[in-house]
Amino acid sequence: MMAVELKQVDPQPIAIVGLRGVRDLPAEMGRAFGAVYGSLARRGLAPSGPALTRHFGPPKDGVFDLDVGFPVAQRVADDGDVYGDELPGGKVASTWHVGAYDGLSDAWMRFHGDISGRGLTMDRGDWKIYWSPPEETDPGKIRTELIAPVG
Repeated sequence: MMAVELKQVDPQPIAIVGLRGVRDLPAEMGRAFGAVYGSLARRGLAPSGPALTRHFGPPKDGVFDLDVGFPVAQRVADDGDVYGDELPGGKVASTWHVGAYDGLSDAWMRFHGDISGRGLTMDRGDWKIYWSPPEETDPGKIRTELIAPVG
């Protein structure tokens, strides 16, 4: 089993771009992160924490549906493809993946299995927080937090 922590979190405003039906995930994520960062900068705002993605189920046939963006201090108004939303507050399960991004899919599967194995139910809308800067390439230094709302 993975080391899974149960904790309470507060709601977190986020600025995001929704990506639906995406196949080339790295390219589209890079474009979306840039769009969010640019939108915030034009308005004199900045992210209040590291990059994140929110997922709406596992990929199907290599196609992803997710939101890409950053936490912000307060809800932001929509700006083109960038819109304001909120990660839910409440009880969550979290764990860490240390390693290359290509190992995240397997880590998610283990994480979900461990949550179910504990008799917990998952709510929709898991998210990841990318604590390492994007230029980090040493797999031993890439830290990603996996978070799932649970009941």
